[in-house]
Amino acid sequence: AQVKKNPCRKHLRPLLPLSSTRTGRCAMHPLVRDLYKRFLFVGRDCPGGLDLVRRKAKEGFRQNALLTDEVEIKRAVARGRWMVRELHGVIKLRKYRDMKQRFYDQ
Repeated sequence: AQVKKNPCRKHLRPLLPLSSTRTGRCAMHPLVRDLYKRFLFVGRDCPGGLDLVRRKAKEGFRQNALLTDEVEIKRAVARGRWMVRELHGVIKLRKYRDMKQRFYDQ
């Protein structure tokens, strides 16, 4: 049986190196990978679009690319998760305003 690859996952490549592996590629911390996936998931519904969110997320990830201390990595991931929650709030506000504009006379 041939296994099909998921075409949606091709753009999810490591941004933050944790350590070098035997293959020469850099491994990414699992928390960082999860955070990047969260940004991409939220970015689909964001008012600026996925491209804007991806670009801004990559900028933030590259700023913290040299972090090696586990505590500092967790602190940066916590700040990133806060930003994801803020994006959720922006999305909900946009959806509420759109709904209100469609169904209520002002």
